[in-house]
Amino acid sequence: MPKQFYVLLIVLLSSVPAWAHDPFEGTTVARLRSDSIDLAITMNGTTAMTLCDDEDLKSARFGPDIFESNLAMFQKSAGGLFEITVAGNRLAAFETNAFLGKENDVEYRLRYPRPAGAMALKAVYLERLPREGYGAALTILDMENNVVVGQKLLMNEDVSFAAPTAPPPAQPIPAPVAATVTNKIITTASAPTPQTMAERRGTILLTVAIAAIGMFWLARRIFFS
Repeated sequence: MPKQFYVLLIVLLSSVPAWAHDPFEGTTVARLRSDSIDLAITMNGTTAMTLCDDEDLKSARFGPDIFESNLAMFQKSAGGLFEITVAGNRLAAFETNAFLGKENDVEYRLRYPRPAGAMALKAVYLERLPREGYGAALTILDMENNVVVGQKLLMNEDVSFAAPTAPPPAQPIPAPVAATVTNKIITTASAPTPQTMAERRGTILLTVAIAAIGMFWLARRIFFS
């Protein structure tokens, strides 16, 4: 397993609390697994209240007590945050959940069936927010092959991302072939696997995405603080 994938994954996920604590910003990490695609969505509590179908809740001051007393409303809104489609057919989430994060942000967990082909993700919740620069950093990870499928900074004027078909499982490296020639063993070396280049592309792509997220966050702090 490539060490770069895990190092960069730790860097990405460690920046989630600071990013999502801003009411304008959030994060979404989609993990492709063998039988499902799991979405981990983090956003500011005030933003999460805005997405609930309760006018009184929308005007409340967010806090742990408000979240716990209205947990059913937050869980109900979870299923409508994203749309995932394959060839125009919408996937239905078979598991949704909402809970309070360590920084008093709201975290959602959504699970969908594993897409059979290229998929499109749409952060429909961004369309329901005021057009004042709300955004979410989206990262798609292939957990089976340990590669980054793609990243995009979604804004409420550009809420969709078309992800390519996930790469197939890596083929095992052939064992060295031994042959006896005049009492000597000749070993043929295996060619590098195609996954090596994919890992390098994923590392570079994720590094660029992290740098872009940092610049976006710094700019918003300067101009909107």
